[in-house]
Amino acid sequence: MTYSLGDWRLKLGMKWSNGFVKNVFTVQIGSLQQIATGLMALNKSYELLRDAARYHPSVVTKGLLHSSSNICTTCALGNGVQISGQQLSGCTQCEFALADERWAGIMTPEQVLSLLDLHASRTSPHTWKTVLRRRRQLAHRMPVNRKQIRRANYAAIQTLHHQRRKDAASAVLDGSWKDLYKGNCGLPPDAEQYWKQVLSAPKHVDSRPSRVVVPSDWSLIEPITGEEVGHLPRRVNTKEELVAAWGDSLHNSVDGRGLRELVASPLSNRWLVFPERVFSRIFIRGIQLRCNLLRTRVRSARHGHGGQTILCRGNCGQPESLVHILQSCWITHDARCARHNRVARELAKRLRRLGYTVFEELRAPTSTSFIKPDLIAVRERRATVIDVSIVSDGRGVTVWNEKKQKYGADEFSLAIISALRAIGCDVDFLDHQPMIISYRGICFPQSAKAVIGLGLSKVTVSDLCLLAIVGSLRTYDTVMRGTWR
Repeated sequence: MTYSLGDWRLKLGMKWSNGFVKNVFTVQIGSLQQIATGLMALNKSYELLRDAARYHPSVVTKGLLHSSSNICTTCALGNGVQISGQQLSGCTQCEFALADERWAGIMTPEQVLSLLDLHASRTSPHTWKTVLRRRRQLAHRMPVNRKQIRRANYAAIQTLHHQRRKDAASAVLDGSWKDLYKGNCGLPPDAEQYWKQVLSAPKHVDSRPSRVVVPSDWSLIEPITGEEVGHLPRRVNTKEELVAAWGDSLHNSVDGRGLRELVASPLSNRWLVFPERVFSRIFIRGIQLRCNLLRTRVRSARHGHGGQTILCRGNCGQPESLVHILQSCWITHDARCARHNRVARELAKRLRRLGYTVFEELRAPTSTSFIKPDLIAVRERRATVIDVSIVSDGRGVTVWNEKKQKYGADEFSLAIISALRAIGCDVDFLDHQPMIISYRGICFPQSAKAVIGLGLSKVTVSDLCLLAIVGSLRTYDTVMRGTWR
């Protein structure tokens, strides 16, 4: 700022880091008893004049006598303005001629303020432009060049002006706005000294009684067990170790425990690799089913909602978890049977395309009762018994062994051969291959190998897994939509 005693000429300017002046304001004041100390200067020259008029009621504006639209506002690009003895080029030059004391009785200070507010609302609106995405990114990292520094300073001074206008005006006037782009990057200069004082302060023993009741046989020097060591975080050095560590963390969680079987069954993820073969709604909800993210009362209770029951809405007395809904609840019995039958019929259709003679639920009498396997595929005097099962997480091996043991018994094998011969189908060899898929659509590895061994493609295995997922989603919707009532 420079002040001339002849005509009290006040020139305000904000100089940017690249040597250009953003706004240059020249104000000619007649008689001032003191210079206004609280001028608000941030790209709003009219706010500065309004504050000056508020602090000095004797000042009136000569140009404001006509109308707010006739205020002298000239933009002189390239014109030089002398500020503190330096030649600066301005992009906007606004000059207001304030009358001498002889104009003091024409307008009241309230009229001056109202005209200033009116003109400011027309020419310099109070609404700020939305910060672009690029500028939001600059706020989260340290600028590296002059252009980024200029943008970061502009964003910082805007934020400061919205929060504390006096601090913004002070930052512009004293030149500290040039370092506003640094923001909160790094520690304050006295942070090290502060922590030295905190850590070197005298220690005092807390004599208050502890509220924690410690068992009498509890010991602090007991040896660490191997199980406790296994839960400790370990250091990883390679990408493979990082992937393995994240995999172990997922498979040890409640929701991700059932995904451990995916490591040995990559064909179950084929529909995820080629999503164009799946409807978008089924694709999204299938991922939610895989990750156990579908809403149930047990899952909602994890967030600590007080007074909420976790028991199944079917009054079966069991917690309403996802595995309970899809595997054991009496409400979903019919939906689970439909899920099982759809998978079995699709597998039979694919086998018939390969030339197999497929019998669905053939009744084979035994000495005490009868057996009825889901599918019996016969080709070239060779029969394969296929029993489809949709199981819970971790029960693949158990159900596989049970099915092999059941249909592998001599009594049941002879009963099936006799039933086939009774309908005119002679077989010389009988094999048992259970088809086991989890409710999350994960095929048991031995079942996938058996299906491929029958001549079916890998796509068939993926389609059967996706069909099981669709059946599970329909079963879930049966409970959530209340269609069982």
